[in-house]
Amino acid sequence: MTYQQLAPFGGGPVSLGQLVAARNAGRSASPAPAPVSKWDVLRDLGVARRAFGLSDRDLSVLQALLTFLPGDQLSGEGQIVFPSNARLSERSHGMAESTLRRHLAALVQAGVLLRRDSPNGKRYARRSGDGGISRAFGFDLAPLHRLSGRIASLAEQTRTESAERRALREDCVLLLRDCAALVLCLQAEGIQIDPVDEQLHLSRRTLRRKLDRSALEALRAELLALQESLLSTLPQDEPLESTAEAPLVTSEMSGSGSQNERHHKNSEKEDTESNPPVRLATIRHVCPELKSYSQTGLNNWEDVIGTSKTIAPMIGIGRAVWNEACTAMGPLNSAISVGYILQRLDKIKSPGGYMRQIARKARSEAFSLRPMVASLLTAVNSTPFPGTKALRPSLQN
Repeated sequence: MTYQQLAPFGGGPVSLGQLVAARNAGRSASPAPAPVSKWDVLRDLGVARRAFGLSDRDLSVLQALLTFLPGDQLSGEGQIVFPSNARLSERSHGMAESTLRRHLAALVQAGVLLRRDSPNGKRYARRSGDGGISRAFGFDLAPLHRLSGRIASLAEQTRTESAERRALREDCVLLLRDCAALVLCLQAEGIQIDPVDEQLHLSRRTLRRKLDRSALEALRAELLALQESLLSTLPQDEPLESTAEAPLVTSEMSGSGSQNERHHKNSEKEDTESNPPVRLATIRHVCPELKSYSQTGLNNWEDVIGTSKTIAPMIGIGRAVWNEACTAMGPLNSAISVGYILQRLDKIKSPGGYMRQIARKARSEAFSLRPMVASLLTAVNSTPFPGTKALRPSLQN
């Protein structure tokens, strides 16, 4: 039986872990694992490397060592490779020998390989009469094979934990985005809320760091509480909802058909510019596409109406449909509706039919611009979600 040494060449100190690994390598009390793909083991070890205290550079050296092992399988025997420093450096992309020695020591310390040093410290193989290798001195990869099951288990655990952290981070990003949109919407409607700018700012800064699961869960709970607080300030009689197919409407009038209500509707159209349904700054913010067509940047309501009237035929809203909408709800409401359609042109298949439907809703006194503007506030602030401090001064025209 060939003797397997415990101490490496050179007489340097040997750690307890190295001695235990060398002792266990010479024992076969437990059955050896079945042969496994060396590249699968390397891939799993890359995922679970932190559990073994290894770096990506350590794994680069291990990958180079695996290229000297014939075949694609790791098994229990014949796992010693004996490359020279020059060859190993070449397959490690020109890594310096001093750096190689440091990474090899890390791999030995982690227990994924053993040094099988010759009496003179050189790496070589002694061959038998039939040309086979009878004894080799170099790096023994058998420990990597014995650890393959544990490596695979740790890799799966690491992948699961990473997936859970990603899901928590996604939830935090979405919650932060929704909270920012809610703040903008509430400010645009003049609803008083507690100052939350600093909390949103701190949450954004926190998300820029690499957080563990407990920190992400805590942040998610904080944002859920903030969202619930903001949602509680929304009006109960006019839910802000939206769909991609049709503008959501809310009934702001009883629809009884009385003469007083019809008179109120006509007066509403005439007084649109003196009592606009939303702030001009809000329209500039949520309708960047419409703003890009304006020569003055939508500085007044006349510019909004004029730009929308010019754009309408270009997106499939004919003059007759425009006039029908103006008759039903006034030029300004019609112009804002055109801005909404232009902003969501990728989702609205028939702008002309969509505008006609809006006019029909307006005639039946069941149309409101507020849900449309609220949906644009959410969409335009989706990525990235801007801070609310910079927007506050411009929300009041």
